[in-house]
This record gives sequence, C-alpha cells and structure tokens, in this order.
Amino acid sequence: MYSLIELKTLVCGRDPARSLPLRRGFLLIPLVFACFAFLPQTQAVLPPQVVPNDAIDADGCYPSFVTAEGCGVLAGPGIGGLGSTAIGWRALFFSGASFWNTGVGAGALAINTGDENTATGAGALLINLGAPNNTALGAFTLFQNQLGFNNTAVGAEALFFNDVTTNGLANNNTAVGWRAMEENVDAAQNTAVGSFALQENDFFGNDLANGNTAVGFAALRENIDGTSLTAVGAGALNSNLIASANTAVGENALLFNDFFADGFPFGFFNDAVGENALLSNVDGFGNNAFGNDALFFNVIGAENTALGDAAALNNDSSAAGLANNNVAVGGGALFNNVDGSENTALGTGTGPNIVIGFNNTYVGDFVGSVDPIGNPLLDESSTIRIGDLSNGNGAGSLACFIGGIFANFQPVGGSVVEVTLDLADDHLGWDFGPNQARPSVPSRGAPAQRGAPQQPAARPQTPARPHDQAMLNDKVDKLQAVVQLQQKLIATLTAQVKEQAAQIDKVSAQVEMMKPAPRVVENR
Repeated sequence: MYSLIELKTLVCGRDPARSLPLRRGFLLIPLVFACFAFLPQTQAVLPPQVVPNDAIDADGCYPSFVTAEGCGVLAGPGIGGLGSTAIGWRALFFSGASFWNTGVGAGALAINTGDENTATGAGALLINLGAPNNTALGAFTLFQNQLGFNNTAVGAEALFFNDVTTNGLANNNTAVGWRAMEENVDAAQNTAVGSFALQENDFFGNDLANGNTAVGFAALRENIDGTSLTAVGAGALNSNLIASANTAVGENALLFNDFFADGFPFGFFNDAVGENALLSNVDGFGNNAFGNDALFFNVIGAENTALGDAAALNNDSSAAGLANNNVAVGGGALFNNVDGSENTALGTGTGPNIVIGFNNTYVGDFVGSVDPIGNPLLDESSTIRIGDLSNGNGAGSLACFIGGIFANFQPVGGSVVEVTLDLADDHLGWDFGPNQARPSVPSRGAPAQRGAPQQPAARPQTPARPHDQAMLNDKVDKLQAVVQLQQKLIATLTAQVKEQAAQIDKVSAQVEMMKPAPRVVENR
C-alpha cells in the first residue's frame, strides 16, 4: 500500500494535484500515457495461476479471486487485493492492496488505492487515491478523481476534473453523457444527464455549486457557483453562472438567465416550465412562467407570473425593467405588454391593448380587445373590466350575478350614492340620489405606478462573485499556464525520445559492422 504522497509522484515525478487544476488537463492525456511508457518495466510478482479443476481454463486466474489480463496489469510491488479484476494495458497499475476493484481499459484505475471502484474505458479513474465506491464508464471518466467517493460517471470525459484538488469534497455526483460535469472540482450532490450538462459546474472549485440537477443536452452548461438549480430540457438554464434557486423545465427554458452574473437577487428564484419559457431572462428575479414561450422576452422584469402558451410573451421586451408584478393567466394573455406593471389578466387573449398601462384588472376571454364601436381598444391604466363589451363578441356578458350584496342594505344619503350603468359600454359609475346633497368624503388621487421590486430581504444573500469578464480573464491566465507546462513536458519527452533513437542508431551501426561481407560466387 502506498502513501498518498508516494503515489502522487509515481507518474513522471510530478504532483498531479498541483498541475492538473490548471483546467486543461485532458490535453495532457497523451503525455500521461507516455510517462507510463517510460517508467521502468516493473513486473508484478504474480503467483501461479489457479486451476480449480482440469475442466476450467486457468488463463488470467490468480489467488484471492484476482483476474488479470493485459500488458503490465497489476504492475508494481505486490498484486491486486481481494476480488480485483484488471483487463487492459496497465489496468490497476500500482493498485497495491486495494480490493474489489474492476478496471477494464488502458490505464483504467491505474495508481489506485481505493476499494470497490469500477472503471471501464481508457484512463477511467486514473490516479484514484483512496476514494471508494466510484463508477466510471467511458474514456477518461473521473480521470482526475483522487479522494471523491460515491460518484458515477458515464460518458467520455464525464466528471473529468472531479476532486482534482484532493479536498475530498466532490462526492455523490452523477454525470451521464459526453463531458457531463467535466469541470466539476469540489461541488457535491449534483446530477447531470446529457452531453455537456453541468459541464462548467464549480469551475473555480469554490464548493458552492451543490445540489443541482441538469437533464438534457447542455442543460446548466455554464453554471459555476449557482446552487439548488433544476434544469430539464436541452439548453435549459444554459447560461446560468452564479444565480441560485431556479427551476427550468423545457427546451431553452431560462436559456440566458444570469448571463452577466450580476449577483443576488438578479436572476434568482425564477421558475420556467415550457419550451422557451423565460428564454431571454437575464437579471429578472422571482418570475414564474408556465407554458411555451411564456414571458419569452422578459429580460430584467421581476415578480411576474405567466400561465399559458405565449402568456406575457413581450413583457419587458424593452429591457427597461418597468414591467413588474404582472399576472397573466391564459394563452396569449397580456401578449403585447412591454413596460406595463401591476396588471392582472385572466382569460385567453385577455388584455391585448395593454402596452405600458398599469394597475389594470381584466377578467374574461379577450377582454380589452375593442371599444364599443369595434375599434381596437386603446392602452389604459387603473381600469377593471370583467366580461364587458371589450371582449369583441358584440354583447359582452348577458347577465351578472354578484353575491354579498343582498344582506347589506344601505339607504341613499351621506356617503352612500346610487350606482349607475352606461348601457352603451357597460361602464359603471355613481350619481347623487334624489334630494341628496354632495357627500363630504376624502378625495382620491390617481394611483401611481410602482417602482421596481426591491430585493427580498428575508432571503440570504450570496457572497459577491466576479462578473463574467473577470472569470473569463481567470480562465485565460490558467490556460496560458497550462500551455507553458505542456511545452516543458513535451520538451522533456522529446529529449528522451531522441536519446533512445540515438542509442538505437548506435546499436544498428554495431550490428551492421558485425555482418560478414557478401561473397561473390563465380559460375563456370
């Protein structure tokens, strides 16, 4: 059994925990395998193969339920522990006394001290140092995992950088799909299903991006520090960087959410269910969209609720941040609203006239469509319409029943007046009763439009994080460092290859000198 420090320096004398966090370790894969090739050809001292009876082929069968087939399998001092299976070049290489491991593929579970791991694919679970109960299926899955446990990776390069820091925090992750959760470093309890799902999760190793679920191609692909996120559907929450507590179900739902990583509360607490629901949302928070294209163009509008196909589709399409606190229930409800706020529309196609109006309440299908003579109804504010002539059917509702009136007798007089009805447009109003003096009541001013919602005070704030440009700069710096490291490694390997080539040439020349001179036979 090797110590962690000894095992970290086995491959080319380098400490992978220091170099590989430079993020582009997968470019070093050929170099790692080249390092294995240059290692001394240490051979495991394998005991005689076991033959339980004459009827069973002994090939690859060793004591302690060990099975080994391939070049350099189980190489290193001792052999694999109880119940291990190694098939492929250098599979379970330097595995020490670890037990119940299965490595199938070139370098699978090479340099391993953990138990009960399964690795199938070239380089799968390479350099696993003490971590148990991991499953890796695919080339270079869980490639850098060292102490993370209970992880499952299926698909080439899935969970590639998991636990590269050796902090032992990146546990209980599941990644299924090509490069799913590829960049995860220390985050835990995440589930990614689909190629590129949660690919950038926990890119900087801040151990914040925990408890996320992404199902679908590129779902939550760019997430770095966001937590408690759920994305189901191709591209769902694709651009989310640090915002948390969002749910997106449907292709491209919340696609651009948190694109600029502006921090709490911007881009937080949104729920989108339906294809393209809240697709354009960047900084809006507390929005709920249920239905295809619901709140499609909303950018920074907050605390809106849209239920129905294309409900509030154009809300906040100006990105002015004025279209807040709207409720649209019904297919196409509040379809044309751009900057209006505090509007409530209930019914299919309700409120098509509202563009910048505010404080309106419309109830009934297509209410707000036309005026009494059939022309499109103009935008308005602070108006209540319930099944009136504006629905465009030429009659509006033909009967109205309202409870709670019969038991409340109020004689006309004082502040109690008569209710009036304009039969031309169903407009309700009031007038003085007979012999009634003008009542003395406080005057009411016109309602004012509310400002943008304030951030929720009761919710905990997320620590400030760098904006996207700062993160991109950091990526560039780290990639440059990787390039320099690669150049040094390539130069070292090239020198070794040249030295071996020179030795081969020297031996070839000696062989040529030892050959007898050709003889000429004369025919007579």
